[in-house]
Amino acid sequence: MSMTEPHRKVLEKVAPDFLNDLDSDDIVPYLLGDEAISRDDRDKIDTKGTRREKVAALLDILPRRGDGAYISLQSSLTKTDGSMHLYETMKKHEQWVYDRLQEEMEEEEKLPIQAEGIDSINSMRDVDMRNEENLQEDVKGCIGLLPLHGADRGPQPKNPNKVLKDPDLLDLAQDLGEHWEMLALILGMSKAVIYQCKENNRYNTQSQIFDMLYKWKCSQGKKATVSAMLGACKKIKLLGEDAYKFLYDL
Repeated sequence: MSMTEPHRKVLEKVAPDFLNDLDSDDIVPYLLGDEAISRDDRDKIDTKGTRREKVAALLDILPRRGDGAYISLQSSLTKTDGSMHLYETMKKHEQWVYDRLQEEMEEEEKLPIQAEGIDSINSMRDVDMRNEENLQEDVKGCIGLLPLHGADRGPQPKNPNKVLKDPDLLDLAQDLGEHWEMLALILGMSKAVIYQCKENNRYNTQSQIFDMLYKWKCSQGKKATVSAMLGACKKIKLLGEDAYKFLYDL
């Protein structure tokens, strides 16, 4: 599994700081414990002669280990003495990537979807032919929505207004499966954005899903809450509650 584009961009931005200040020996044990890297990866890193070469090898490996490795890297930096400034550097560059992503999404919304993009998501092409006010009816026709009178029944989340974090989105991406495109529509994501998520991550569905969720989070800011995501998930009649029930306990 490869890392999604936003996280790859952050790693590219922080590489000079990591090469100057990071000691891979400090964080490799954490990454191994989280299974973010393998023992073979560790051995490859250990064959390098200098500290900078070891860090370079680690930065080369991590993008091929997925978004979980990115999250594990951040966590390991917070647990390592003298590395908090590198964690803060990652967060700073995350904001830069976040801002650029918002700008790109705004531009994508203005552009027509290419023909091959429409073909690649053929199962929902009818939605493209409708205007925005009819979108909800298209979604209902495809999957069915839970009755409105039952929307507030059942358990309530512990922290409904909590803004979702990347690890939460990664957990959700693992279980959405084939329903992720409908969730994207319900969350207000355009067909152009869905197509871009597929193009950016052609060979890994989970990365496509995480990319979509990450873009949604960027577009919503502080509105990307537990409550908002639960409300959208509940509307997908065919999506089992097991896929999102962890959100209640966040």
